[in-house]
Amino acid sequence: MSRRLPALLVLGPVLGAAVGEQAKDPASASAIVASEFVFQTAPFASAHASTLVETSDGLVAAWFGGSREGAADVGIWLSRRVKGGWTPPVEVASGVQPDGTRHPCWNPVLLEMATGELWLFYKVGPGPQRW
Repeated sequence: MSRRLPALLVLGPVLGAAVGEQAKDPASASAIVASEFVFQTAPFASAHASTLVETSDGLVAAWFGGSREGAADVGIWLSRRVKGGWTPPVEVASGVQPDGTRHPCWNPVLLEMATGELWLFYKVGPGPQRW
């Protein structure tokens, strides 16, 4: 079931120099490059811990989402900004183990390497405290 859950993305000072045009008067420059929703509806009730990276192909966002934080159905979801809009969220990590059990996924971090490879770091397990 799809739930209506808008995700707000604010692109701040980290992307300001790379994406936005530098203002002639730094005092009048805004740290916000864009403020927009990544999605209007989603196949999960709750989302948390977003990460954003500017790649050579554009912006990529990821977060964990599921019925509630810590539930076994929590996975890592990803969306790309393409041609001025965001792609529908896609689950890229589910926490399903080889024996079929499922654990929640936690705290994604995106990183583009110098080679252009996009890495996604995250934790899978019953709780975020133990690794």
